[in-house]
Parts: sequence; C-alpha cells; structure tokens
Amino acid sequence: MYLGDLSHDSSRPGETTIYPGNAGQLRQLWKTSVGATVSRGVSASGGFVYFGDWSGNFHSLNALTGAAQWSQFLGKAPDPADASCQPRGIGVSSQPTVAGNTVYVAGGDSAVYAMDRGTGTILWRVQLADPAVGSYLWSSPMLSQNALYIIW
Repeated sequence: MYLGDLSHDSSRPGETTIYPGNAGQLRQLWKTSVGATVSRGVSASGGFVYFGDWSGNFHSLNALTGAAQWSQFLGKAPDPADASCQPRGIGVSSQPTVAGNTVYVAGGDSAVYAMDRGTGTILWRVQLADPAVGSYLWSSPMLSQNALYIIW
C-alpha cells in the first residue's frame, strides 16, 4: 500500500532489521539510470522495486541486483502550450501500489493501470481525464477494501 498503510505515514514501529543503531552500516548495493527523471519513491514488494519515469516508462527491477525484470510504456502527457511552466510533457509521476500479483499506478496519459507484477502485462486501463486539455494524474493510487482510490 502507498506509504505503508491508510495513514500514509510510512511508519514501521515494529521494524527490527534497520534501526538507529545500525543505520550507519547500510551500504549501496547497486544503482541504475533509466534515462529520465524519477519523481516519486519506489514501491518494493516480493524482492522487486517498481517505479515510473517521466519518459512514460514504468519499471520493475530486482531489489537485490538492480537487474531489469520488465518495463512497460504507460503514456506521456502532451507538451504544454507554455514551455516556461514545463518544457515537455511528462510520463509517470505516481508512486505505485502493489497488492498480490497486481501493480496499480497512474500513467502519464491520465489513465490508471493495473499490471501483472511478474510480467508487466497490462490487465486493465481506465481513462480518468483528458491530458490534451491539461489534465494530469499527479497523485498515487490507494487500495482499500477491494476499491482503488486516486485523487485527480
């Protein structure tokens, strides 16, 4: 779930693996570049990390090695009329929610996607707004009681 739970505070009070006493011992395992801006945090689940980038691509990487599992294009907003605001249209800036075998995220085309977390296959897509008139989904989806919520 986005930021850990419905309170969205990312708190893990029972965490015992990483704590103030050993946090200084953490070391970088790997780093990668996807060739575009990544504006939100990643979501980790089942040994993989999931995130989107501003070129419109959504990625799944092995959390231990950084190796790409799959990538899926999820749309990109058109270039804005006023380039002083934002020079180019952007892709995915939503942080994904992972539940079971499904990854949910807002695409750069103002649609919400559900993808198979193992393959990246799009299971369904719901268009919520029209990016041609300036609409864009900045927020991240939240799953609660079998319903998906997103602010737009």
